[in-house]
Amino acid sequence: LGVIPAQIAPFVVERIGLTQARRLALTGIRFQGEEARRLGIVHEVAADVDSLDTLLEDTLKAVRKCAPHANRVTKQLVLNVGHEPMETLLDQAAKDFAAAVNSEEGQEGTMAFVQKRPASWNQ
Repeated sequence: LGVIPAQIAPFVVERIGLTQARRLALTGIRFQGEEARRLGIVHEVAADVDSLDTLLEDTLKAVRKCAPHANRVTKQLVLNVGHEPMETLLDQAAKDFAAAVNSEEGQEGTMAFVQKRPASWNQ
């Protein structure tokens, strides 16, 4: 097309690595869902809309079983990897873990596990 993938290239490199991103960017090849999954661009491939809806619902059910605040903190931790020094990241992760264990949510999750029952947030 005569243009460069200026806005998306840094994200693609971050997601799938330099060599694969370079291969895709310099060849302009097209690929289907299975190749996208192999590259790590997508997590699931569906044959049709109904299958996609089922995959989406299964994912949402799994997320709903998780503690909301713990998920928020976990998302931030994962997003910080590669953007903060590892020592800083690990120190913050330890603080976040201690806070989670001592939180209402952490106590509820622990009791639910011990009592072999769903946690209160588990929908």
